Amino acid sequence: MSGPAETKSALVRSRFFPESFKQGLREKDFHDLDVSQGAGCAGVDYPDLIAGRWRFILYWRTLPWDHVPGALLASEAGAQVARLDGTPFRAHASQVGLLIAPDDELWADARRRFPAL
Repeated sequence: MSGPAETKSALVRSRFFPESFKQGLREKDFHDLDVSQGAGCAGVDYPDLIAGRWRFILYWRTLPWDHVPGALLASEAGAQVARLDGTPFRAHASQVGLLIAPDDELWADARRRFPAL
């Protein structure tokens, strides 16, 4: 399997995005990526990122039971797990938007692809 830096696939779970964010996404260029909705299960998506399937993952809704285990696994594997404003993921926070990438450089590259909040 190719490593994370080589993959051209990204997982963008847009189901809960507000319409304004969706509109901003339509204005962005994702021509170099195969953007997917993924398995629909964070318990599958996080290990797939660690295994190199995804260049990054973006979730909007971040319920603790969906993201605490995966965020821990990803962090321990060296991934960058942070809110869209760059703050670390905290389960008790009520913020939306969570971006996960295999490293800091890929996280920053992914963040530039999304509209400002």
